[in-house]
Parts: sequence; C-alpha cells; structure tokens
Amino acid sequence: MIFTWLSFSNGKILVVKASSCRSGVCGTCKKRKLEGEVKMEGYDPEVLEESDRQEGYILTCISYPVGRVVIDA
Repeated sequence: MIFTWLSFSNGKILVVKASSCRSGVCGTCKKRKLEGEVKMEGYDPEVLEESDRQEGYILTCISYPVGRVVIDA
C-alpha cells in the first residue's frame, strides 16, 4: 500500500492512502471528515453521493483544506 505524506506550514503532517485515479472518479480515497472544511471540485457524483457528503465523507485526492481539518483515518 502506498501513502502520501502532506506537510503543512504549521508543522502538522497528514498521511493519506494513495488513490488509484487522483481525480475523484474511483472512490479509493473516500474518508470521513470529522472536523473542518474542505474545497472539493470536479469529482464524479456517483462516487460521492449526497448522502455521503451529508455524513461528512470527502475524496482526499481532490480535497483542499480550508483551515484545520480532521479526517477519520
């Protein structure tokens, strides 16, 4: 399994499981967001349905944090 390490200027590090597509169309990177807000555009609506979004799920391969974000890894 391949992981991506994201390092932020505040010293925090986020470890994300690598996705197969990196463009929001396969769903392998789908994770539940516990806190915060992300900007997420251009994904396939069949991969992340409205009910998923309401439950806090995001596609990490195309999500950009807006401030502090916590995901259920």
